[in-house]
Amino acid sequence: MRPGIVKWANVAAFDQRLAALRCKLLFLRAKPETIWDRGVKPRIDQQFIRKYAKKFGKSPEEIHKYFVREQEILSDLFERSAMPKKILDGDAIDGASVEGAYRFWTEDLAA
Repeated sequence: MRPGIVKWANVAAFDQRLAALRCKLLFLRAKPETIWDRGVKPRIDQQFIRKYAKKFGKSPEEIHKYFVREQEILSDLFERSAMPKKILDGDAIDGASVEGAYRFWTEDLAA
């Protein structure tokens, strides 16, 4: 769901249906520095920032602020969901966190 385009009211009924189907929601949260270091900085001279992302800001710094704000909005929407949910620290992804996410996704599959 892209904040600003689709509102919670547009998806709330779908969220309820997905929860009833026992779907799960996993949210990968990153620090603003990580969003800059992994998402913006490596792409400054690439088409993504020069062309596509210009709709989010006029400079790499403005684009970064947009993505940080977007993550905050998505986090708020995540909290509204009726689905079982789990947050992972995107700055500390390692074998244990990947295993934890896998267990979260696969628990209760046989039920």
